[in-house]
Amino acid sequence: MSCVRCCREKVVVPATKPYVTLQGAGREVTSVEWHDRASDRGPDGQQLRTYNTASVTVLADDFSARNISFKNTAPAPMPGMEGWQAAAIRISGDKAYFSGCGFHGAQDTLYDHAGRHYFKDCYIAGSIDFIFGNGRSMYKDCELHSIAERLGSVAAQERNSPYERTGFAFVGCKVTGTGKVYVGRAMGRYSRVVFAYTYFDDVVAHGGWDDWDDDGNNK
Repeated sequence: MSCVRCCREKVVVPATKPYVTLQGAGREVTSVEWHDRASDRGPDGQQLRTYNTASVTVLADDFSARNISFKNTAPAPMPGMEGWQAAAIRISGDKAYFSGCGFHGAQDTLYDHAGRHYFKDCYIAGSIDFIFGNGRSMYKDCELHSIAERLGSVAAQERNSPYERTGFAFVGCKVTGTGKVYVGRAMGRYSRVVFAYTYFDDVVAHGGWDDWDDDGNNK
């Protein structure tokens, strides 16, 4: 994707700054990007781990973004490679809204960490678990685009209790791309992902769903 207006740095919206809006001129021309991976070292010499890789981190409530892209430009890993998780954004605040936005990365592109979030007319690209976390989120009329070369996965939801009111709902979306992908993987014991009125291109892996090699997740 060519970019006319790029902000190349890590951005944090602190919890003390609610009601922040990032407004772009279009997701094809405006972006915020960085390139951290989970195995990279931070200022303290320790590995960043996935939690701290995001190019943009939203800790505040009532955040919104329109017509802008969030990118992590770290290279895509092959299946089984460790330490290559690289989030474009982590959303940990409540009541976030994204309209006409792009999310670009490979493994763990969009960290839908916690809170209630709404995504409308967005484009989300990645390879492995490229939408993940324990948010309570609606994705409406979005395109979920796989860049997996062999086998990847779209959503890895982390609900670990039957009492948690979390999950990902994909409504009126379309799943496109290259390589085969599972539409969901059980990151948590009570992982919850719903696809409704969604178009699937010929990229869905046999069975559609993966239990993360834990038979208990099938219960």
